[in-house]
Amino acid sequence: MPLRRTFLGWDGPVVEKVCRRLLPRDGTLPIDLGHLLVVVPTRQAGRRLRQKLAETAAELGSAVLAPRVVQPSFFMQADPRPPNIAGPAAIKTAWVSVLVGADVTKLQGLFPVEPPDAGFRWALRTGELIQRLRDQLVGIRDGPQVSQEHQRLT
Repeated sequence: MPLRRTFLGWDGPVVEKVCRRLLPRDGTLPIDLGHLLVVVPTRQAGRRLRQKLAETAAELGSAVLAPRVVQPSFFMQADPRPPNIAGPAAIKTAWVSVLVGADVTKLQGLFPVEPPDAGFRWALRTGELIQRLRDQLVGIRDGPQVSQEHQRLT
């Protein structure tokens, strides 16, 4: 089945528009959406979508078999066959390599205060901080680690 993209517009709540788009138009009950994969930006968006689907099905006097709801990070999971995605050690090595070789005076948007010692230890800690922030933004990990780390580095 080919990939279809549909623009739902900006004239109402997204969760309601997606819910209307996913529900069958022929009135088939119970509602089975188990064959679908829906990509949402955050876990909270996924919860809201599943909740709205359940509420709408209840209003129709039925039940819903929800679609599989995932975040974009779902597509970046390591494939158990070939290990072609960088592991934690390779990621740290890459960040250290980039940060040690970077001219931080040209990156004032990222580093407004020049670090006193931009050596290996600084590059390792800063790379870990950037990677944790990246992971949180794509929904891989949750927690207060970034703010604590940021406070420790500044």
